[in-house]
Amino acid sequence: MFNEEISDRTVAAVATQAPRLFAVVLEAEDDSAPEVVSWGMAFTEEAHMVSANGRNYYALGDAENALNYVHGALDRTPRLVWLV
Repeated sequence: MFNEEISDRTVAAVATQAPRLFAVVLEAEDDSAPEVVSWGMAFTEEAHMVSANGRNYYALGDAENALNYVHGALDRTPRLVWLV
């Protein structure tokens, strides 16, 4: 029978294995609002990213590689932002 209470050991295992979340943002040089263009999850040995509109998916060796797939413009710089 399934025990509905989750053990502290299980909670600790999930916490230590949880992926880090990140966003890729296009940051403008002027005062306009930054644009989130993708969201991702970084694991120990890989990362995964999906565009904010859900149309594109990327399997990455490392979260920092996400910037290789997002192109800015002269006045907009792509930045990797880690969520706390």
